[in-house]
Amino acid sequence: STKVLLTTRNPSRWRTSIQQSRPEAALEKAQARREAYETGVRAAATHLLELDLEAGATYGALCAFLNIDQGCPAATDTLPRNLAIQKKTPAPQNHESVSSLLATARVRTNVVKCKAALLVYPGFEEIHREAIDRADEEWPLGWELREFLPEVFVVDGVLHHPCRAPFDPAQNLPLVSTPRLFVVPAAWRVLSLVQGAQELLKRAWALLDKVVAGRYWEPLMEHHVLLHISTARVVDAWGRRLMDHRLIVPHLEGPNGDRRKEVLVPGPRTVVAPYFVEPPRLVAAALAAA
Repeated sequence: STKVLLTTRNPSRWRTSIQQSRPEAALEKAQARREAYETGVRAAATHLLELDLEAGATYGALCAFLNIDQGCPAATDTLPRNLAIQKKTPAPQNHESVSSLLATARVRTNVVKCKAALLVYPGFEEIHREAIDRADEEWPLGWELREFLPEVFVVDGVLHHPCRAPFDPAQNLPLVSTPRLFVVPAAWRVLSLVQGAQELLKRAWALLDKVVAGRYWEPLMEHHVLLHISTARVVDAWGRRLMDHRLIVPHLEGPNGDRRKEVLVPGPRTVVAPYFVEPPRLVAAALAAA
């Protein structure tokens, strides 16, 4: 016989989260696929435990199901909850905010020799700050969506990089010998997942429209850097299919990318970046507190 663990979500909150993060999605089809999957699991499992992580499932039920009687947390303790569309409880004391992690990452002790000047398109920094503030409110240590924080660190690293140079897209570029990289500093996947995602994305898309219509986009596209995480479709992130392989694309899904339809296909200028790993001291503090 096989033991199967099925984690479920409150149907109403699940529909709300889909509508917020993917407003163009065919909700009926998504719901039908979800229900068919759960029905299939229930029919195939000889021993099944269903846990609604949003409802605060306890470790006691899980340990008993797995016949674990030693080393298990207290039976009344609850497992980490999935993202719920509700007011968040205060973060535990061992939580270090995204803002604090970024502040630590910005501290540089080494001297940087600039091999290229980073020209950052204006207008995105306020959106970036708002996304960080919302992530701080919604994503405590251990929260599942913190896996998308690499975007925030990549964008923040560019915004505070010592090789960043002044840039006004409406003005002519000065004659210099240093190579230039034009950067669109938006953490698209994070923007699509925090509360108020559609308002943030609309503002970012409007700024991107100005970039694409600007004087440097088409003639110097091979010098442009546009961030993308392949777990979101390109049209979800950029608002259009910008699949031109002249773009330099930091890509956080591995060298083969995500093979789903309408997702970015890695090209010769795709840069593979690592996923975020929580600082060990924070994880150790969380385990000690548990």
